Amino acid sequence: MRRRAESGFTLMEIMVSLALVGVLAGVVQLLTTSIRANRTSRQLDRAAQLVDEVMESLRGTTTAKIVAGTPAFPDVESVGVSYHRTYSAVAISGQASLVLVTATVSYVDDEDQNITHTRSVRMVRTTVETL
Repeated sequence: MRRRAESGFTLMEIMVSLALVGVLAGVVQLLTTSIRANRTSRQLDRAAQLVDEVMESLRGTTTAKIVAGTPAFPDVESVGVSYHRTYSAVAISGQASLVLVTATVSYVDDEDQNITHTRSVRMVRTTVETL
């Protein structure tokens, strides 16, 4: 008695193929998550660096110029992300000679355009300039 040729895959071949596809899908998901986390970390590090630069610049500026709104800081473009740098100076109530200075860097996430991230640093300055 002769067996006729059978075509198709065995159950074992199908199970091995599905297992391999599952492992590959998991690796791809881990890779994309890692890439996204690295990108977010890089953006946060750059924002922190820029806000520190603003604050260092303001430390070397007189309080009168800060309150007057000078200097101005231009936007910075870095790796496809535009960082907007600003600062504000507000007199502290009840303390005539103190000013609260807040430096802020904001940027829109390049992947999700609906999310704006902000990093801020504050310092207190006196309006009495010393030599």
